[in-house]
Amino acid sequence: VSQVYDLMKKHNFYIVKSVRVQISHALCAKKGVKLSEIKTVYSHSQAIMQCAEHLKKLGVKAVEVENTALAAKMVAESEDRTIAAICSDDCADIYNLCALERAMQDNGNNFTRFRLIHYTPPTHIFCHITICLCHQNTFYAQYVKFDF
Repeated sequence: VSQVYDLMKKHNFYIVKSVRVQISHALCAKKGVKLSEIKTVYSHSQAIMQCAEHLKKLGVKAVEVENTALAAKMVAESEDRTIAAICSDDCADIYNLCALERAMQDNGNNFTRFRLIHYTPPTHIFCHITICLCHQNTFYAQYVKFDF
């Protein structure tokens, strides 16, 4: 996330469309594996952070990988019954994994915003503006939608 904000500061662009999607994390393992067998969980750093309290209660080791799909693929291709991945149900389906737990994120109000950007201004009626505020070492971006 912070890498995206860094890129936003460096480049001039226009937000053409923004979509807010609710994110629900599942703890997934190979079929037949029980929750009690899991010792190590792989996932993207954001997913691990969003499930930190739940992972702590389970008493498992969290290992960061590039993305949740890679985590699911690693689990699917491994013979190790003590590993699982935090990923979406759709991702689990792709890699033939079973969800041991669903909606395991610490905050049920978990959303991600995806933005379609372009280097020319949008031609539709809505104007999308991203306001970036910098204070010392902190960077914050806020999406604002104005109707004209």
